[in-house]
Amino acid sequence: MTTRSHSLRLAVVAAAVLASGSRAPLWAQGKAALVTPGKMSAAAKEPTVKDANDAGKRADALFKQGRHAEAEKMYQAQLALREKAEGAESPNALLSRYHVALCLMNLGKLKEALPFAQRAEAGWAKALGPDHAYAQAATEARERIEFALKPAPAAEKELTAEEQKLMKEAEAADKRARDYFLKSDLANSEREFRAAQRIREQVLGAEHSETLASRSNATGVLDVRGNHAEAEQEYREILSIMARVLGTDHPDTLRSRYNLALSLRRQGQRAEAEKELRAFIPILERERGASHPETLKARTFLAVEMDAQGRHAEGEKEFRALLPVEERELGAKDPELLEGLYRLALCLEAQEKFREALPYIQRAEAGRVKALGSEHREAKEAREARVRIEAEWKKRRAGKK
Repeated sequence: MTTRSHSLRLAVVAAAVLASGSRAPLWAQGKAALVTPGKMSAAAKEPTVKDANDAGKRADALFKQGRHAEAEKMYQAQLALREKAEGAESPNALLSRYHVALCLMNLGKLKEALPFAQRAEAGWAKALGPDHAYAQAATEARERIEFALKPAPAAEKELTAEEQKLMKEAEAADKRARDYFLKSDLANSEREFRAAQRIREQVLGAEHSETLASRSNATGVLDVRGNHAEAEQEYREILSIMARVLGTDHPDTLRSRYNLALSLRRQGQRAEAEKELRAFIPILERERGASHPETLKARTFLAVEMDAQGRHAEGEKEFRALLPVEERELGAKDPELLEGLYRLALCLEAQEKFREALPYIQRAEAGRVKALGSEHREAKEAREARVRIEAEWKKRRAGKK
């Protein structure tokens, strides 16, 4: 199985949560509602609807057993019944159509699956809005199908003995580059990464994924050395090639987009950094998941950017949305959670919400002291912020008396 088809299979497994029952809950948004027991309209009591629900139960069971061909036929039958009883664009008909698409995806019948996913996506987006979970699931299915239908990249060429020798030299250059980086010898680190890049470009070509990875590593060191404008230009060129050659949702492309955002931030181009993050985060959520540590880190970065631009209320809203997810997924002692607590406290301080900021900065300080020690830079930062916020809150209270 190629990497492309494996990625598609994972998408089906993730999306199959929606196929776990034919009697789905009421829509959280929009005017339409799925048929549910106990709340059936007069039309919903027609035998055709009962037949449709029964067909759905059998189809769900077959899907869970991996019997996708049989499940597809049953979902098709259910779709016909629902279209007759409720209309072709009813929420239940859209759900049946989406399930047909999932079955066809699992069967490798991508061209057949595409119109079912497209119609489910269009119907849900119209009824519920494009940001609704069901609409997004259909969008993901449609994008996965379209991606899988693209021509597969050419097979790797066989390397000659001389080329294999050169590739080993590139690996050795990579190792030296990393060693230099750990020793903070950035000039030599960049030089070795560039050497690896030249070798791979000679053997594999300028647009090969390994060549691009070497170029990206060298550009990262260039950025750390303070050559931000030059690094930004490099990142943009790398990103353009990766998006075209590897795809916009390839891990290397995602990493490049994130690196570009960091470079823009270092230059004070916060609006541009925010723009890149807003393009980057939805892809990351789709590929890694909304609660993946990398996704949460990127969202924290976005909240920081909004706050830094003076949009404190927007930053606060994002920080507050992130914290319960980070605490659940990462744990109360995780550095990212502590960073989120610290950043939210500063955001509230900027809005003079000193009383609200106090519990967050206190938690951040206590967590950092316990994890890093009281003399660590981050613990000191939190302590200084806590003292400052406490002082302002005391002034505020004194003024009210």
